[in-house]
Amino acid sequence: MNYHNHNQLFGFTLIELLIVIGIIAVLAALTFVGVNPMKRFKQARDTERRTASDAILNAILKYQTDNNGALPWTPADTNPRMLGTAASGCNVCAATTTPSACLDLSGNLVNEYLDGMPIDPYVGAATWTSAITGYYVQIDEIPSSLAGTSGRLTVGACEPELNANKPIKTSR
Repeated sequence: MNYHNHNQLFGFTLIELLIVIGIIAVLAALTFVGVNPMKRFKQARDTERRTASDAILNAILKYQTDNNGALPWTPADTNPRMLGTAASGCNVCAATTTPSACLDLSGNLVNEYLDGMPIDPYVGAATWTSAITGYYVQIDEIPSSLAGTSGRLTVGACEPELNANKPIKTSR
């Protein structure tokens, strides 16, 4: 006689199934911790900030090339200036920018050198807009005339997320 046990399902016991489910749960938890999605989002936003800083600086340099060395603004001092269209409130860049009025470069750079003025991707304590973009520009020395040679230009982002002690900026 051939007796079959109809109570067994596919030859696995309940204990074996629970052990496999437990192992899968532990591996999933380790993978989730190892991947750390919040850190990846912060890295992506910081990469976007570096790219935007480079794009703004390249647009300013192309403007200078096309306009005999003139800057797209007339620098009054060497203080860092927040980029944007706002007339006030632009001194919010983590003790970097001091003038209250933003520096509006959109008229000189947008459409010809940039598709649009970049806006910082972070939505946190400060929500950046086209009025206050979250990016700043600084010149190390004021040129003697608009057609003269300017000092070193620096464009940076106000709020790096991963390492606040290492600013995101580009200089040439």
